[in-house]
Amino acid sequence: MKKTEYDLFCEIKGKLSTFKYNDVELDRLCAYIIADITYNFRKLNYFQKLKFIMKLFLVPRFKDASGISDSLLVWSIDREDYKTLTSAYKEKLGWSFDNLKISGFNGYKPAIKLTTYLYFISIIPKLVKNGSSLKELSIILYSVIHSINSYNELKSLPNLATYEKIIAFNSSFHYESLLILLCRQREKTTFSLQHGMYLKFSNSPPFDMITMYYCHAHYLLAWGKFTADQLSDHLQPFTQIIVTGHPIYSGIERTRYKKLVINKKILVLLPRNTYAAEVRELISILTDRNFRNYRLTIRPHPSIKSRVQEQIRQLENAVVSENSTLIQDLNKEWECIIGFNSTSLFESLLYGNTVLQYQSGNDEFESVGFTEFSDKASLTTILQNLEKTKQRVDPTYYFGCKFADLDPTTLTKSTQSNTYPHC
Repeated sequence: MKKTEYDLFCEIKGKLSTFKYNDVELDRLCAYIIADITYNFRKLNYFQKLKFIMKLFLVPRFKDASGISDSLLVWSIDREDYKTLTSAYKEKLGWSFDNLKISGFNGYKPAIKLTTYLYFISIIPKLVKNGSSLKELSIILYSVIHSINSYNELKSLPNLATYEKIIAFNSSFHYESLLILLCRQREKTTFSLQHGMYLKFSNSPPFDMITMYYCHAHYLLAWGKFTADQLSDHLQPFTQIIVTGHPIYSGIERTRYKKLVINKKILVLLPRNTYAAEVRELISILTDRNFRNYRLTIRPHPSIKSRVQEQIRQLENAVVSENSTLIQDLNKEWECIIGFNSTSLFESLLYGNTVLQYQSGNDEFESVGFTEFSDKASLTTILQNLEKTKQRVDPTYYFGCKFADLDPTTLTKSTQSNTYPHC
């Protein structure tokens, strides 16, 4: 059987697990870059590959934090839904934060460090003895050099050392991961925020979700017990999972299963670009004449929005949602919501919606309680009998029943057990 990108990632990361750099586990230091190469490098064009390789000799000019507060919030991606989620976390936690966009650096500067190359040379014999191929050694070379150089550059920022609590939006993502590992080494208290539905994948994890398997912070603030149940084997004992509840959705005052509204309006939630082929198949199903009397509103994931415009035009009865946030769409009245491989399906439950999960054949999760269909015939049957459809999913299992009070002074860096607030 051919190795998947995830298989190769795990294999290379595993070969680095016996090494340390300045008391930091080398596999964790290099994890994001290994994932980026194994998943994405072959997809780059010639110019992009050359630019990527040049980072062997360059390091970002990172901006330092202000050093005003004792707590720092770090993030990388400016997305509206991420901003909304982060603001909710800040409000619920009630801490005073300085803010640092770690990806907002001022270009690159040369970084040809002899000590870094000598370190890589020193680990080659053991890697070869462990059966590393030339391809694997080249991936390790790049990962080690760029990760160590960037780590040491972050280490030189004076204000960064003044913080006692550091929260990363995603402690395993790119330079956020290096900053969190550095702060752990300095014995600061580090946290990571759950920002999507974290679960054990039925299929091979896509690149944009793989980071949940190697959280770098002391604590992962999880939405619900579902996350703890799914990921405790992956994260313990390095990271302790604290179920805080979702900062927006936990304890939300909604009728869990509201009365069915027959208005011929359906919201269709499309997942990220990883599933472009499966999205095309779903749209093809929806073009069938059986569904022409329904008014469809399509809400594509940002990564796929531009790619599906032409396909959506095939649906004469469909429009693309113009709302900037998912909540704006969920607040409307729908006869049902259709989607797959998306956290949005779980969020839809909190607004009392009937959720239909498309079984694409390449599914991240199955049999979690949604009504499932796989073709136009099964969808037609379900829609004709929608009043008999019942959800079997308890939203509080995924999002919590209240946001827990979190006093950082009471936390210990014990990794022996998970913490669950009780409903």
